Parts: sequence; C-alpha cells; structure tokens
Amino acid sequence: TSDVATGETLRFASGSVTWSYRPPDPLDGQQNAVAAVRRQASLTVPGNTGLNFLARRFRIWTEFELSDASWNRWYLGVFATSTPTLADDSVTLTRTLSLADKSYRWSQTTLTDPVHLNADQTAIPWVKAALALRFNETRFAIAGDATATVGGNGLTFDSGTDLLTVYSTVLGVIGNDQLTTNETGAAASQPLSTIAGRGISA
Repeated sequence: TSDVATGETLRFASGSVTWSYRPPDPLDGQQNAVAAVRRQASLTVPGNTGLNFLARRFRIWTEFELSDASWNRWYLGVFATSTPTLADDSVTLTRTLSLADKSYRWSQTTLTDPVHLNADQTAIPWVKAALALRFNETRFAIAGDATATVGGNGLTFDSGTDLLTVYSTVLGVIGNDQLTTNETGAAASQPLSTIAGRGISA
C-alpha cells in the first residue's frame, strides 16, 4: 500500500499507458455523474522475473533526450496490477500486466453504511481526511478552494455507493473535476475552470 520506491527496476518488451484529464462529459454543467478510472496501462514483461507482481505498485516513466544531450524523465503514473496472464510461444515466457491507478481501488470499495455530509462541511478537507483514514493516503494534489462547503441541503450517500463516486461527487459540488491520480500517484483533482482554461472545450 506504500508509494515508497523499492529501488527495483522492471524492463518490459512492450506496453501502453492511457489517461485523460478531460471530464467524461461536457465541461458546461459537469457534475461528475460519471466517475471513471482515468489512468490505465498494459505491460508485457519477461515471465521469469521472480517478482510478486500483486505485492507491488509500478511507477512507469519514459525518457527523452534533449538537444543538450541531457535526458528528461516523464512520469506516466503509479499503478497496481491484477493477476498477470502467462504466455508461452515456445521461445519465450511473457506475462501481460493489466494495470490501473489507485482510483480503481476506490471504485471497487463501497460504503457499508449511509453517509451524510452537512451543508457546512468543507469539501476538499473532507475528501483528504476520508482518503487518509480509509486508504492511508498521504500525498494530495487537490487544487481549489479549501474553504468551499458542500452547501444546499448537504449530501447523502446510500450504502453500496462506491467511494470514487462519493469523493468525486463531493468535489464536483464545489466545481472540481472527479478525483483521480496524477503522474506521481498522488490523489488529484482540479477545478473544472482550470481544465477549461487549458484550451479544452466541450
């Protein structure tokens, strides 16, 4: 459950990383009705590494050589894997890792009891405290007004609601995009106005 680097390096034969900063529906009036796992990856690695894949998270990066001959590292995210499949083509053994960021874990964890937030509950501090308590999260990149409250009549979530939806809805009422993770694995969310300001339109 830790993001602390172990010093191990895993080289892979092929793979892909997909992610999106764009909300799943138009920015205008977006209320985070659809909370999705934004950052996913697939890697094909040698089948005889001896690593316990399920006990590790993977920080993936790529590097580019700059004009001054230095190298710039671009982090693509921190991922956990499901049970990797093993393939044997009679020449080499390979394993294919299907990876997703930590928001997958949030999406698979549900409320056991109803939860109500009062109208005067500040949204960002509540989400941070909930993540710290439930998932031991210590790193956050949640931008926005930390004093903004839920407002209205408050928010009520029924038992069985997944926590990614809960956290994203709470952030959505103050004008933030859904909760996700950034390139370093920190829990992240941005105001929708900031995303729109990057030139992304509905």
